[in-house]
Amino acid sequence: DGLPDWWEKLYYDGGAGGIAVLPTDDTDTDGMNSFQEFIAGTDPTDPKSLLAFNNPQVEPSSTGRIIHWPSIYGRVYSVQRASRLTQTFVTIDSGLQATPPQNEYIDRATGDETYFYRILVEQK
Repeated sequence: DGLPDWWEKLYYDGGAGGIAVLPTDDTDTDGMNSFQEFIAGTDPTDPKSLLAFNNPQVEPSSTGRIIHWPSIYGRVYSVQRASRLTQTFVTIDSGLQATPPQNEYIDRATGDETYFYRILVEQK
């Protein structure tokens, strides 16, 4: 079904007598389906476990804007940015290796322009 059996067993006691779950199911109703939870490395049974910025405010610093997000081994991340939510997000860095339990990225963009960020995650 696209989900590893070991992962289903870990979270749902999959198999005989276990709960059957589909990749499209959102069992904790946090907006991420089971496949997205597997790729992100989040707990599909905990609505508070999701891929989101740890600090919703981007921290300005003398070297740029610092963003943080939770990470797990075996994943690679990309950071995207847009100056308006109606614009296309542009990848500003990719191939960022996980540094659990948290990744940090410094966007060296200068000026006072407002930016919106998003994180993409892939399995290695």
